[in-house]
Amino acid sequence: MALKIENRYPSAAELKLEIEGWLDDEAVSVYRESVLGRTQRAARKHPVAASAIAAALLFGLIGAAGYGTISTQQNRDLTERNSVIAKNFVELAKSNEEITRQSETLQERSASLRLANQAVPKLQP
Repeated sequence: MALKIENRYPSAAELKLEIEGWLDDEAVSVYRESVLGRTQRAARKHPVAASAIAAALLFGLIGAAGYGTISTQQNRDLTERNSVIAKNFVELAKSNEEITRQSETLQERSASLRLANQAVPKLQP
């Protein structure tokens, strides 16, 4: 019983109603129940709905875990493919540099040959 008179039940009938509600697993007015306590009481009152919600949460967690696993594997595969593409790109760039050097060398030789041909008088038969 509360020490202060204003915190007590006004009548025995109201105390009786509060006790009956508590015995019927109802919330009481003098104590604020935690979220966990309210959830547990709701689950006891509505077991089918609580089971359906629990199953939905479980399937959701399993689905999220599966999605995470699949996307992680796909990311690994893409990283590996990107690595191969990057290596191929480096090799192609090196090949292009070599071709460019060879082309420049050929152009220089061609220019030299043209100058040499111009310097040598043409022989007439």
